Parts: sequence; structure tokens; C-alpha cells
Amino acid sequence: MAVEITDPEPASRAVTFPLFGLPWSWTGPRWVGGWGGDPPHQFELAHGGPWDSPVLRVGSHLTWPSEEIAAAFATSLGFLDHDLSHHQQVPRAKDLDWEAVDILVEGEPQSFQLLKKDGDWQAWWQHPNVVVVLDGRGQGGFPIEDVELILVRDTLTTEDDEAVVDGLGRECEDR
Repeated sequence: MAVEITDPEPASRAVTFPLFGLPWSWTGPRWVGGWGGDPPHQFELAHGGPWDSPVLRVGSHLTWPSEEIAAAFATSLGFLDHDLSHHQQVPRAKDLDWEAVDILVEGEPQSFQLLKKDGDWQAWWQHPNVVVVLDGRGQGGFPIEDVELILVRDTLTTEDDEAVVDGLGRECEDR
């Protein structure tokens, strides 16, 4: 019988797929935005203040079909009514004004599918092993032009009873 994972540190240790986040040049807060499954099949790192500033959430999902991503994003951003059935959301989401945008991932441009509304936006890209999803929200919005991702390689820890990211990714020269 599996033990339910409710703490970010053991959840992160159970992740067996790539995680992405902002580079070490980002000086704002980093924290665990959430995860799903036991063992995890999705994991999210968040960047920025959770209450009073723009936030970028970077999620890695083992599987998430593109039509379901489109419907989830369109509903989350308010383009589609939450009361619509899944079968009604999927075709309507495909008809929205999606655009392709290049975002650097490990220094290489990758084509993300982007949906924007009122300063908030969501984008996704199919990495060879995971679906990478981005959610930029908050006062004034998190500028998509400022997004560059790196592959996160180490573990997550908890500190001061709050989930924070500590020692993620490659060592940074100016750290």
C-alpha cells in the first residue's frame, strides 16, 4: 500500500521526470506550486510572491493531451464557462486565438502554444518526456518576454514551514 505524499520534499524525491523553472538569475521567491498523483505524475514550481506580485507557475506533466490543455486553459482564463461539459469545451477551445511563441528552454528556442487574456496568460510545449505548462498571473502580469527556462535537477526542501525551492538545478556561478 502506497503512503500518501502530502509534503513537498518527499513528493519531489518521488518525481522521475524532468522539472523546469526560471534560471538562477531570477532573484524572487521560488516555491512548490503543487503536485498530483502518488507517485507524482505532475509537479509545479512557482516563481514570485503568491499573494502580492506576478507569479509564474511552471508545471511538468507526464501526460496531458493537447485538446484537454486547451480546454483547461480556456476555462481557467475565463474564455469558456466552467459549467460547460468537457465535450463542449474542447471544440470551443480550439477555435480561440492561440498563438505560437518562442521561449528559450536550456538556451534553445521552443515553440509554445499561448493563450492570453487581460494580462494573464498560459502556454504549453511538448518536451520529449513531459508536457511543460506555464501560467503567468498577478498584478500587472508576469511578462512572457521575461520567461526563460532551465532544467531543474536537484531536490526540493521545506524551510520555515513553507514550501520553498532550495538547491534546484545546476550550480550558478554567481551563487
